[in-house]
Amino acid sequence: MKVFMKKNISKKIVVFVFLFFQAQLFSMQIPVESETTYNVQDYEELKNFADSEERNNNLFEDLNLGGITLNQCDLSRIDLKNSFLKKSKQFECTFVGSRLNNINLKKSFISGANFIDSGLNKIDFSKSQIKNSIFSLSTINKSNFYKSVISNCRFATMMKKEKGLHQCFFHNNNLKFATIIDSSFIYVGFRNNSFFRLSLSGIVFRNCTFSSVDFTGAYMNNVLFKKCTFINCDNLDKVFYKKKIEFNFCKFSKENASKDYEKKLISRIKNFNAKVNKKPGAMKRFKDIVGACAVPVVKIGTSAIAGVAYELGKTIVSG
Repeated sequence: MKVFMKKNISKKIVVFVFLFFQAQLFSMQIPVESETTYNVQDYEELKNFADSEERNNNLFEDLNLGGITLNQCDLSRIDLKNSFLKKSKQFECTFVGSRLNNINLKKSFISGANFIDSGLNKIDFSKSQIKNSIFSLSTINKSNFYKSVISNCRFATMMKKEKGLHQCFFHNNNLKFATIIDSSFIYVGFRNNSFFRLSLSGIVFRNCTFSSVDFTGAYMNNVLFKKCTFINCDNLDKVFYKKKIEFNFCKFSKENASKDYEKKLISRIKNFNAKVNKKPGAMKRFKDIVGACAVPVVKIGTSAIAGVAYELGKTIVSG
């Protein structure tokens, strides 16, 4: 009797262990399948919208498009919400006047995209690759770029602007451990972003405003800041400046800081081999013009000399 009971218990244990491991394997397979298998009906609806000139029925919600490949799709004026596009691939897609909200694009590949006058809110770009793309007159807000790689992209207003006005915004985003390579940011407003351990290489920031941006541990190589304003930014002096880092004609300020805050910060930045150049005065511009005009007199006509004299006079008067 005891032997029979032992055999029954052993069988039950074997069955239990078998069922347990089967359940584990099944649970592991479900997410993998859902990440790479898109809903055919969702895909057809999106494709029909992209192929149509009619843009009135532009609201799409709760789409399952994990692992999808989109090629040269025109998704202008789309209103896309709460959708799953993890591990998707997008090539040369266009978003003009589009609105994207709460979209999972984790581990995706995006190339040649055009985001113009669009709003991107709560987008998960973590561990994604974004290359050869343009973000113009657009707002990117509360999005996650953790460990993403952005290369050869342009973030810009791309139009003649009024002084001090930004029309391309980058607010409340996480760029921790992300990498940005060979890209430019022109007239972009940055606010409340984390640049913690962000790697920047071959980057131009021109006429940008950085407000409450955390630069702690950022890595910079061949980066130019021109006519940028830094307000309440943390740890600009705790950045790893490798080489060819320039702050040209930039302004630094912090709320409730001492009057010499900017002077002290610039001194600390210079200690890390970064160049900080102030706006040249009248004498500097005078010397530049003289240097540029240092050519043999015999090659300069009367009208050219008069023109140079006029420019010199205007420089000195304007200060």
